[in-house]
Amino acid sequence: MRPNPEFLDVVRANFPPETAMVVGCKMGGRSQQACEILASAGFYDVTNVLGGWGGAPQLGHIGWVQAGLPVETTAEASRRYDTLQKKTGSGDR
Repeated sequence: MRPNPEFLDVVRANFPPETAMVVGCKMGGRSQQACEILASAGFYDVTNVLGGWGGAPQLGHIGWVQAGLPVETTAEASRRYDTLQKKTGSGDR
């Protein structure tokens, strides 16, 4: 597992440090690392989705989906990663 080297730059280019963020991945491990990166960079209202979107049954955690919480399967163009990435100037590659 390798972190996205552009992650912090993309977040900084799109969100001020006071933005409330809920960060998730499939099982919760990578999103926990992302929360730690964000917190160390001065983002102070970040929350990891324990169990991720899909759950981590071996740890006893249900996921966002299993909890019956809302899920969006498509994003409007302004919210897609490639659009957010362009604000850093690195999305042209």
